[in-house]
Amino acid sequence: EPTAQELVAVDALKVEEPVVFIPEEPEPPVVIAAIEEAIVEEEIAIVEEEIAIVEELVAPVDPKAPFACTLDLTAPEA
Repeated sequence: EPTAQELVAVDALKVEEPVVFIPEEPEPPVVIAAIEEAIVEEEIAIVEEEIAIVEELVAPVDPKAPFACTLDLTAPEA
């Protein structure tokens, strides 16, 4: 019959997910809001960069055919 200590040791080996430490006191709402705002601003900057790349690839619009546009597939980013 295995001892309790041996059972704990064997069970500890079966743990697949890491144990996450949750602090007793969560971050203040102001800190959490600042972190979330920084993440959103970074995501906006990434999207704006992607939009700029697409705008560079799209040829100028012909006023006679405003809905016609072509992509410059010779551009290095294409």
